[in-house]
Amino acid sequence: MFRPRATHHLDTPGTIVFKYMSVRLIAFDTVKAQKGLFDPYQSRPITEDSYYVFDGKRRRCGMLIGFSQKDALCSGIENTKLLSLSTWKSNNSLTKNGPVVSHLLDNGYFSDEDVYDQTFRDTDWCTHNVMLVRLVDRAYKRVAVGQMHADAWSEAGETWGRFAVK
Repeated sequence: MFRPRATHHLDTPGTIVFKYMSVRLIAFDTVKAQKGLFDPYQSRPITEDSYYVFDGKRRRCGMLIGFSQKDALCSGIENTKLLSLSTWKSNNSLTKNGPVVSHLLDNGYFSDEDVYDQTFRDTDWCTHNVMLVRLVDRAYKRVAVGQMHADAWSEAGETWGRFAVK
């Protein structure tokens, strides 16, 4: 179901080195999800701190979960980047490969919605599982997790990175 995109190894006793592909968040726009979002397969609410991600062509290409408004408005956006952790084969749907979210309607029913714009291909392995991190005092802090379409990720200019943890 998943293929790793980040690697790690023991460099010296007590030091783990992580290698990953990353994209700077500044390559995208983020917009807070206006409605309460639900997992359509388990009917559970997703945190209110959810943001949609848009590429340079204004196409919705992903979402970030747990991205607080405080972090979204932080002035240190240039120190924020997305790390690609793994690639996801498909979601739990029988008809879609990319992620789907639901909105609770006023009448009590759910309305399902694709996370990605329809111009993106919907194929196996089209989704990256990502982690948003911010550089704080020479260390990276996790800010949010989410999904990003592989094509939008590639178009944003991914680069290799590495860091060590002792």
